[in-house]
Amino acid sequence: MMPYLDVKVQLVDLPPTAPGHVEFWMVNMLRNADACLFVFDASDEACLEHAGETIAELERRGLAPGVALRALAVANKADLDGAPARIGPLREFWAGRGGFVPFSCASPSPAEVDALRARIFSLLGVIRIYTKEPGKKPDTGRPFTIRDGSSVLDFAGRLHKDFAAGLKRARIWGSARFPGQAVARDYTLRDGDIVELSL
Repeated sequence: MMPYLDVKVQLVDLPPTAPGHVEFWMVNMLRNADACLFVFDASDEACLEHAGETIAELERRGLAPGVALRALAVANKADLDGAPARIGPLREFWAGRGGFVPFSCASPSPAEVDALRARIFSLLGVIRIYTKEPGKKPDTGRPFTIRDGSSVLDFAGRLHKDFAAGLKRARIWGSARFPGQAVARDYTLRDGDIVELSL
């Protein structure tokens, strides 16, 4: 589990792929994943060729990164000899398929680790929402995660179907113009909002 701010993101480490060989079960896992992190060995002279063959195989199976799959490429071992010369071509190859991050797992700075965690979280396309019961302090211990672009009504339905059906009003702290503002059911929530629902 990868901690990020006050949430945890589950990472599933898959076996490395071999040129021209991607297991069918791996493709199924990627298809059901929220996002995919491609880690390339920038110290390997064949990394660009390997990347091209792997992505071509996924695209043949309908999983084009950046189109059918949220993806981030990490050029690992970026600090080793020869890696800087390969990072440019890798970045160019990856253009249009998602984000690209040079990295070194052996000696990352805390800032680099934090930046990578933030990139991974943003890739998921989710936001953090906190709840508040009327007359009580907000529960900021553990947020709900919902799809970015979700409305108050979407969030109410996520909590319980009865909430969506019986929702009378909602108040928002965070993205609203003033704290505790009453908003419509179709109000679009933002990351970090505190929501109070009244039935």
